[in-house]
Amino acid sequence: MPSRCLPLRAVLPIVTMLAGCSGSSTGPGGGTPAASITATVDGVPFASTTAQANAVTTTPGSIAFSGSQIAGATVRNMTFNLAYIPGVGTYPLGTNIGSTPGGVVSYLAGTNSYTTPLSGTAGSITISTLSATRVAGTFAFTAAPVVGSGANAVASGGTFDVPLSAGYVAPTAALAGSTMTATIGGTPRVMATVTGLGGGTDSRTLGGQDLTWSISISLGPFSAPGSGALTGFNVPLRRITIQRIGTTQSWGGAGSDVGTLAITTLSATRITGTFTGTLAPNGATTGTLTVTDGTFNVRTP
Repeated sequence: MPSRCLPLRAVLPIVTMLAGCSGSSTGPGGGTPAASITATVDGVPFASTTAQANAVTTTPGSIAFSGSQIAGATVRNMTFNLAYIPGVGTYPLGTNIGSTPGGVVSYLAGTNSYTTPLSGTAGSITISTLSATRVAGTFAFTAAPVVGSGANAVASGGTFDVPLSAGYVAPTAALAGSTMTATIGGTPRVMATVTGLGGGTDSRTLGGQDLTWSISISLGPFSAPGSGALTGFNVPLRRITIQRIGTTQSWGGAGSDVGTLAITTLSATRITGTFTGTLAPNGATTGTLTVTDGTFNVRTP
């Protein structure tokens, strides 16, 4: 449906919009449109016959909704759980809703169930409309089977237009989610789970993890933004260690790395910055590991 902004002289101005004047759609006669979720999943159309907003957690920026379709004797259902959503924009799927902007999708098809793995790159959701009462946009995802090692469920061309979850509160800057990204060995990565410690001190410890890699960053002591060469255990620390999940392979942090780490902003509860380098192998690991385009924006409560 077409979108339009109300003029300032409107008798009933909308004062609760979260991101300026966002689009809205109406049904015949100006009524509220029916909630809907549509997509193509494994080549089969999905169009919800019921769709609803679900109860949300206390995590800032939480949005949850689901839709179901009955085709013969088969029930199909999609459930979206998002967190740290501040407004319109595109967010990754396959992220930990306890720490990182984005979320997870669960899909049920008969007796088969799937979920987006915590890879940070299981898909994306674009929120194009976010008003006081509705949320709408598009999505695509690849979900892995919950049990067994069967084929993934692949959803494409997804759309949604549903009521906004009751209790949604946009996260403040202080309570925004944490993010960490990097290109590791030539492959771009989005850390699905991101943590930070040391808020209010002159040293911080940051961590990020997806299904393949774990990144650990130690910083400090410091009193202001700045940059410098990667270090081992010498202070001030600018130490990065990367481990391959499920193995003993790790690189970096022993003092033989070449690269740079920069702190761009700093507060008592958040730190942002960038990093790049060639990390030396540790223990029985062989060969160096290149990490480029590293970024972090981490809450350190």
